[in-house]
Amino acid sequence: MTGPAWPLRRLRDVAAYALLVAMVAGCLSTTVPSATPAGPIGAPSEAAGGSGSPDVSPSSSVSLAPSAATVVPTSTPVTPCAIATQRVRPPTDRLLDIIVKGNTSADLVRFVFGEASLEGSGGTPTATLQRAKRPYTQAGSGKPIAVLGQRVAQLRFDHMSNTNDIGEPTYQGPPEVQPKLPTLRDAVLFDDSEGVVAWYIGFDGPGCATLSLRGNEVIVTIEHG
Repeated sequence: MTGPAWPLRRLRDVAAYALLVAMVAGCLSTTVPSATPAGPIGAPSEAAGGSGSPDVSPSSSVSLAPSAATVVPTSTPVTPCAIATQRVRPPTDRLLDIIVKGNTSADLVRFVFGEASLEGSGGTPTATLQRAKRPYTQAGSGKPIAVLGQRVAQLRFDHMSNTNDIGEPTYQGPPEVQPKLPTLRDAVLFDDSEGVVAWYIGFDGPGCATLSLRGNEVIVTIEHG
């Protein structure tokens, strides 16, 4: 190729090549974004937290430990009902049997009486309930008696007929009863002589002991605490 056209074309090729080199250089100098994907909105920064745990300040933390000032309620002690002295008049002068039973609110000791003696016992029969005093002993012999129960009452019948008309003991029931009831623990006969029939009645709990008369029975009621 001859003439002036060749130098011009050559210059255009050189200029185009230089422009291409400049463009490539500019692309290579552009900062490539990090390939680490952005976390979800609100997620903690690894750079800030280190372990990825939420950054919770001590002032905003909630303590689950119980307070040292917590007051533990205490139960109020129950004052036992005093065993008051009480009296009733038995139906007759002859005690025949004892029946021990319980219901939903109390335990009962029922003393069952029969027909009166022909000659009488020389006075008006009486029944007296009161608190028993230590030591608990057998009348006459003074032998100690172990009475079950936290508290002990004494029931004494006076002006009684200890033998029937043919000389046999009037009372022929058990001398002691130890029932499995909520409060009543023991009923022990400790005297049956010289017109006296007397019992120790042992029981637990703070309930009251009351004496009553119903039909041919004298009843000691021990309330459940």
